[in-house]
Amino acid sequence: KMAEMSIDGALLSAVEESHTGSYGIDAPGLGASQFRNGNSYEGAFKDRTMTGKGEYKWTGLGVAFVGEFERNRLRGEGRYLWPDGSVYEGQVFDGLRDGFGVFTGPHSICKYAGHWQAGQRHGHGKLEYDPKGNSWYEGDWQADEKHGQGTMVYKSGNVYAGQWEKNVKCGHGEMRWTTTAEIYKGQWANGLQHGEGEHEWLRPQANGAPLQMRERYAGQWQAGQRWGEGIFVYANGSLYKGGWLANLKQGEGLFLFEDGSTYEGPFEHDRMLGEGGTKPPFDMLGDLDVSELVALEKDPSLAAKSVSNALTRFHTEVKRTYRFYAALHCSPSEAFTLLTEQLDTLLLDTKIATPDLPIAAAHRVFFGTQLRPGAGQPKPTHPPKPSVEQSVAALSLSQTFAGEEAPGLSGEIHAPGRPILLREFCAGIVRLAHARHTQLPALAQRVHELLTANFVSNARHAPAEGASIAEMLGEGNADVDALERDWTAVRAVLGKFAPLLNPLWLAAALPLAEAIPRHRQPAPDLTARCREFALLLRDTGLMPSGMSVSEVLTATALKRYRIVLPAAPDSAAQLLAQLLEVELTHDEFLRGLCEVASLRHSATPSPDLPSAAAPAASPDDAAAAADSESAAEGSAGPEQGPAGPPPRPAADAPLSLVLAHFVEWTLIPQWHAHRLREQLKAVGEA
Repeated sequence: KMAEMSIDGALLSAVEESHTGSYGIDAPGLGASQFRNGNSYEGAFKDRTMTGKGEYKWTGLGVAFVGEFERNRLRGEGRYLWPDGSVYEGQVFDGLRDGFGVFTGPHSICKYAGHWQAGQRHGHGKLEYDPKGNSWYEGDWQADEKHGQGTMVYKSGNVYAGQWEKNVKCGHGEMRWTTTAEIYKGQWANGLQHGEGEHEWLRPQANGAPLQMRERYAGQWQAGQRWGEGIFVYANGSLYKGGWLANLKQGEGLFLFEDGSTYEGPFEHDRMLGEGGTKPPFDMLGDLDVSELVALEKDPSLAAKSVSNALTRFHTEVKRTYRFYAALHCSPSEAFTLLTEQLDTLLLDTKIATPDLPIAAAHRVFFGTQLRPGAGQPKPTHPPKPSVEQSVAALSLSQTFAGEEAPGLSGEIHAPGRPILLREFCAGIVRLAHARHTQLPALAQRVHELLTANFVSNARHAPAEGASIAEMLGEGNADVDALERDWTAVRAVLGKFAPLLNPLWLAAALPLAEAIPRHRQPAPDLTARCREFALLLRDTGLMPSGMSVSEVLTATALKRYRIVLPAAPDSAAQLLAQLLEVELTHDEFLRGLCEVASLRHSATPSPDLPSAAAPAASPDDAAAAADSESAAEGSAGPEQGPAGPPPRPAADAPLSLVLAHFVEWTLIPQWHAHRLREQLKAVGEA
């Protein structure tokens, strides 16, 4: 940089001593000049000026520039060479680095690639501080200083990503200390935590398991210290909420002990003054029936206490989550008990249910019929497809539609209307934690991980007390499933068409049921695989054109899992093989058919219809539409002939109306046609 400051980028003061070649008076030419100060130039000339490509050497400095010149000025693309081995290659203006360029220091000890202004780093760029690139900064620069948004990776491996001001951390940013396993996210000033922020202390786990949180502070900071109001969660699960002064508890605060007992009162220099009151532990769980899991621990008594403490620490979040999901698709005044269909939404939102632990398997774990996902599951087989009559004779169907339970369905594990009490909900959480987070050694650790990584991070909560269902479901939010927003009306339509849809479900579910030995069947537990769902679409001619089987499944029956399909053919083939074996509950099977109806409706051009937008359909309107369409053919008089299908719903029609038309005039007729072809084929073979 010092050598650059000594360079006369305009070269106007240089006095020529000798010249050979052309001056480019009549036309551009090549020449060489020697100057009295010892400098030299060799390259293009035009109108007696250095213009074009050439090389200029500052003999006394040992610096050379090879690049573009404009009327004796260094302007354009070029390359600087310094005597210590430093190199700059990029844009220059009047001899100074200006624009985009790359500077490499002597012996490649540092390297900067980015934007420059008047010889200084200015704009966006990346500076590497060592030849191997282990330490670097990439982001915004101003006047040769880090200023704006940027990421700094230190030689120690520590990383800061956030805002800078004059080479120091200032503003909002995140710092990760790999040397001490800590993370801070929040405000900074003068390179220190200052303002609102959250700091986590992590500790490595056994057997190479991921880092787990041990302590966490969220609150106010001043000059790198906890100062003001904040919450500190300790490694043993204790919690303090209140005032801080220079990293010490100070002022009024609340301390929650590991066993759930509390102290609320004044603190001074990190100590309780004893003037506050202490309350015994709050027991919201009562007798939690998870004895089958606790018995697997080395110390069952200690494990039971630790699990109870973990749930107690999160009792507010657990109860709030339970109440929110219990209110989905019903009036908040009627939301008393969580139902299985609402539990399914929770499991998907919190990423507990995945293709490797689908809703059906999660039900078995949650209700305690199966401790680990995959246990007792049959190997994929392909028995002969039974007749509908055999299916109806062999199986009973469990499902709740529009508030009415179908006959013979009581106690079905996957029934969407099955009520779940808060105590059962807490026990189910423990079982899911045991099955989902097997990388952790202790049951209490698994419960803590499920509550922090799944529930607290991903569960939805009502935006305000008394919020409407549309607000709770995030009306207009693309992250919320559209079918879920219209589910109440759609469910009413499915209830009306249940007698027609049940044979389709039984035909799809029976192959998997017959593949499981009877002594291993948790009765009643009826599911179908995605393989049978895809075959149903193929046999009825409803497989959307232009889509692969994987695309169809992830857009219909498995849409709520939000699966991202890989681009690589080998990976796509492996995923398809996995998806075909994913189990579907009756509720998921019906939701898949609803998504098929929506796909077909959006892909097929609408006929000419009145321009008025279709009104929103209530559950009663949707059910009435189903009744009217079912009776349409019978109402036609003999002189009118058989009635054809009613007009296709408008493009903006509610999904419930689209579904009613699809089931009545597309799905069921094509299913019956398929069954007739099968029967004729069987007769021909006989």
